[in-house]
Order: sequence, then C-alpha cells, then structure tokens
Amino acid sequence: NEIAAFGITQVPGGQGVFEWDNGEVRHATVESIEELERLVLRWDDEGTVELRLVEHPAGTLVHVRETSPEWGIALDLHASAAWATA
Repeated sequence: NEIAAFGITQVPGGQGVFEWDNGEVRHATVESIEELERLVLRWDDEGTVELRLVEHPAGTLVHVRETSPEWGIALDLHASAAWATA
C-alpha cells in the first residue's frame, strides 16, 4: 500500500495523520525532529519510525528504520479481528 495523504505538525509533540490508499488511517506523534536531518514518529500502536537524511554524491539518501511493539495477545486479537472482517 502507498500513502495517499498525510498531515503532520513538525514540532516535538506534534500530531500526524497518515492515510493509505486502502483507506487505513494511522496516527503518530513527533518524538523528535532535527531540521533537514532526522524525524522520529511514534505510531498510536507504540511502534516508531525514524527517517534520516544522509548526503551522498549522487543525491540524498533516506534511511528508514521502523520498529513495532512487541507482539502480544492484544495485537494478536486485533490482527485476528481485522483478518476476520477482511
């Protein structure tokens, strides 16, 4: 899936809303931001994503590191419910 639309307040503690082309919507909070270098978001499910920009002779590289919360019974039930309604 691809991001269809998003909005984000670019300050620590700022809120973001991301909508995918399949209609899924996720909310995030800005954990930290370093202008033109790094952005860290915490998803509403407690996962995080870090975007880091790195200069390179051919242009700018974007390093993405995403973590998810530890898989537990709550996530298992949520995934099962989502699968059952799909």
